[in-house]
Amino acid sequence: MLFRSLFVLCLVGAVWSACNKPTPFGADLLEDQKADFAFTDTFTLQFYLEREDSVQTSDPTSVASYMFCGHLDDPYFGKAASDIYAQLKLGGLNPDFSNSELDSVVLYLAYSASGVYGDTLIPQTFEVHRLLDTVLDRKAYFSNQVMRTGDPVGVLSGYLPQPRTRNILLDSTGPRAAYLRMPLSQAFGEEIMGLDSLSLASDSLFSSALRGVRLRTKAASAPGAMLAFDLNNANFSFVRLYFTKDDTLSRTFDLFFRGTNKFEGYNHDYSGTPIEGLIGQPLQDRLYLQGISGLRVKTVIPYANVPNQVVVNKAELRFTIEPLPGDFDVLKPASQLVLTRPGTDGTLVLTSDVAYALSFDSPLPGLLDFGGYPKPEMVGNNPVEQYQMLLSSYFQTMIRDTSTVDLSRRTLYLNVYTQRSSAMRSALYGPSSGTYAPKLLLKYTRLPN
Repeated sequence: MLFRSLFVLCLVGAVWSACNKPTPFGADLLEDQKADFAFTDTFTLQFYLEREDSVQTSDPTSVASYMFCGHLDDPYFGKAASDIYAQLKLGGLNPDFSNSELDSVVLYLAYSASGVYGDTLIPQTFEVHRLLDTVLDRKAYFSNQVMRTGDPVGVLSGYLPQPRTRNILLDSTGPRAAYLRMPLSQAFGEEIMGLDSLSLASDSLFSSALRGVRLRTKAASAPGAMLAFDLNNANFSFVRLYFTKDDTLSRTFDLFFRGTNKFEGYNHDYSGTPIEGLIGQPLQDRLYLQGISGLRVKTVIPYANVPNQVVVNKAELRFTIEPLPGDFDVLKPASQLVLTRPGTDGTLVLTSDVAYALSFDSPLPGLLDFGGYPKPEMVGNNPVEQYQMLLSSYFQTMIRDTSTVDLSRRTLYLNVYTQRSSAMRSALYGPSSGTYAPKLLLKYTRLPN
């Protein structure tokens, strides 16, 4: 509420047309003038490329909307992969498999179309491997963790993902969803049915016996696709055993992902790309941003600290999206960016402008008040797309920093939002790009001495 109160207080009777022409910020503050309204967009901005930190991806309480399973091969952003490590849970304790013969075992996985990124018209190979390590019920797992795997228990080659094609499962009158269907090995199903009665009488003992599975997929050619699956959809995500009991009765038994712990493991390889060698370096030509713990841009505004007789009316960062030559049309720019800042414990936290937008109670909640989504604009006579992000509240804190050495209070981070739920990436024009260079636009009020 602080920013909105200051905005109303300082801008009564003022409009955009009252802005002065851009000037070096602070130069006209030295003049002996009464308070008035001014504008500048000439701040120095410095950018550095960094890897994102690992993020917690485990889902012990089964609340994740989807998880990524896939592989991207991007000429500019390299290779990105996400595997799913998951436990399975008995559909009911003490199943009776006596006098039974397994007919088949099938994996069903519900797609979540909103998370899919890449080219789904390229054939994929989907693999399921048994785990040699156990996915523990309550453990927090992070995106940089991996588990040892054994032999595959299922391989599906040459399939085309259909994340938006809704089908019935069995009953023609039942619900519909987009899902993957994949046969698993007879040996895997027979092992489950052959477990001792004690292992089938307890979820924890069953978890120890089965340990879990790894789900992995890879496309036949670039750019590939990052598929998104809703493992918590109990209607369409499970492993089903089809068996015959007493030689005549057809039966099924299901194992579910919902109610178990599971996590994603991400991997990035930038070898042979423009990014190789840029990590930790200043950026001039192009800025790179990437989800699933990929890349972020450290942004320093070294001369943001100015005399305290300034009230920020509006501060906005603008970045222009750079279309990459020869890029794949299916690899669209990230749909949402945010700004973060260093927290007291060294982790990154959302800036106050982002946090306020997320908490604002309005008919359109979310980040609309903050911005950070691709927006069509005209720069000169050229149509472009820009990310425009509000920085007003946090910039007021920046200008009060009196340190001449420590720039941490004048440092921001540009991130894809959220790292856990977006596999998207963006390329932005850098500071050497002339007309399309990033800018910080500031409207401010000069107060009397």
